[in-house]
Amino acid sequence: MTVQAAKPRVGPQLEGVLLGKEHDGMICRSCGNEERASEGYPCTECGTFICVICSLRGVTLCKECAAKAERTATPQADDA
Repeated sequence: MTVQAAKPRVGPQLEGVLLGKEHDGMICRSCGNEERASEGYPCTECGTFICVICSLRGVTLCKECAAKAERTATPQADDA
C-alpha cells in the first residue's frame, strides 16, 4: 500500500503559485513570440499585448489593427 501526500485545497489560481508553476507570459500580437507580461506595451488601437522587442522596432499596432489600417489607407480603384 502506498501513501500519497495530500494536495493543498486551494483554488486553481493559487495552486500554481504554491507549487512554483507561476506563468506570466503573454503572446505578442505582432510577432507571435511569448514574452513576460511586464515587458511589453499595449496596441495603440485595441490594447492587446505588443512585446518590448516589437516596440523597440517601432511597432505600435497588432497584426489585426495594422491590417485594418492598411485596408482603410489603401483607396479602392474605381472603374468609371
